[in-house]
Amino acid sequence: MSEIVDYGAYVGGNKVLDAVQHYAPRNYNNGALDNYILIPGNLRVYGFVVYSTKGTAQYLNVFDASELPDDNAIPAFSWPLPANSGVGIGYTWAGRHFEYGMVLCNSSTDAKKTIGSADCFFDVQYDMVSVYANQ
Repeated sequence: MSEIVDYGAYVGGNKVLDAVQHYAPRNYNNGALDNYILIPGNLRVYGFVVYSTKGTAQYLNVFDASELPDDNAIPAFSWPLPANSGVGIGYTWAGRHFEYGMVLCNSSTDAKKTIGSADCFFDVQYDMVSVYANQ
């Protein structure tokens, strides 16, 4: 007999959110090395993983944008990517909102975009957000 798993959120033993049983968000992974990915649209991002195969350190730049920003653009935030290493970012069950879309790219600098070579794997978990949700 199958067991039903409750994926609701709890605070102090009290249920504060009912979740859809066995819900899984959309996933984006192009399965190839690249220097950036773009997921356009109004998004709720639950988390992402970036793995750098580069033999030297670089940075991950994160943008709320519908297209790849020009070089020297200022990211929403940046994260160090050590040589041959990765980073995983997970948001709470509510996710993080990206109004225009999400761009993840590698960069030789942290405070502005200076895109590098195609040497990273990207994996993102997200949902599209209805533009009518708040009307």
